[in-house]
Amino acid sequence: MKKVIEFLELIWIGFANLFFNLWLSLYETLLFGGKLSWWKLRLQFFLNYFFSRVNWIVKRESTEFEYDEENFIYGETSCLAMKKILETLKFKKGDLFVDLGSGRGLACFYANFLYGLKTAGYELIPSFVRKARNIASNLKLTDVNFYQEDILEANISKAKIIFIAGTTFPLSFIGKMSRKLTEAKPGTIVLTLSYNLPDKYFNLYREMSLPFSWGTSTVFFHIRRNKKVGEKGNKHVVEKI
Repeated sequence: MKKVIEFLELIWIGFANLFFNLWLSLYETLLFGGKLSWWKLRLQFFLNYFFSRVNWIVKRESTEFEYDEENFIYGETSCLAMKKILETLKFKKGDLFVDLGSGRGLACFYANFLYGLKTAGYELIPSFVRKARNIASNLKLTDVNFYQEDILEANISKAKIIFIAGTTFPLSFIGKMSRKLTEAKPGTIVLTLSYNLPDKYFNLYREMSLPFSWGTSTVFFHIRRNKKVGEKGNKHVVEKI
C-alpha cells in the first residue's frame, strides 16, 4: 500500500509540474510575445532540440565527468524570473552577466534579450554548449558566449553579475563554489538559488521567491565585499520579497 501511495504521489507531482510549466509558458508568451526577437529565440530552441531530450543528453554526457549526480540534476530558469531579478539591479547595457552551470543557456539568452547584457555561460555538457553557440550564431548575438569549462575554473574577474542555479549541488561543492566566488571583484552582484553565501565575503541584502521550471525557489542577492580574506563580515540586512 505504501508503494502505491508513493507512486500516486509521484504521478501527482508530475502532473502538477506539467501544469505549472504550461501556465508559466503561456504567461511568458503573453508578456514577451510582442517582440519578434522572442519568437526567433523560441524557434531556435525548438529546432535545436526537436530530436534531443534534455534529460537524455545530461544522462549520457555527464558520465564523462568526475562529479556527483547531484551536480547534473537539470532545471531551467524562466524568462519571468530573470526579468524580476534584473529589474531590481543596477547595471549598464554591455555589462557582463556570467552564468555558472548554464545548461542550455537560457539565462544568458534572457539576460541579453531583456536588457542587452553581455553574457558568458560556463557548462560541462558538450551538447548544451555546442547547441547554445549554434543558437547565438544563428541569431547573430555576438555578445552571448558559451564555454565548455568546469565552473570552478571559470573567469569571473570581469563579471558585473554572477548567477548560479545550483539548487541541488552537494554541500562539499557549494563550499568550493563559495571559495571560487571570492575571486569576483568587490561590488560584483552574486545570485544563488536555495542557499546563501558566507557573510565574511558577501553581503546578503535581498531574497526573492521566483518561478523556475521545477517550481518556486528562493533567489539570494549578494554583493561581493571589499574585505580581505579572513576578515569578519558585518551582519547583513535581508530584504524578503
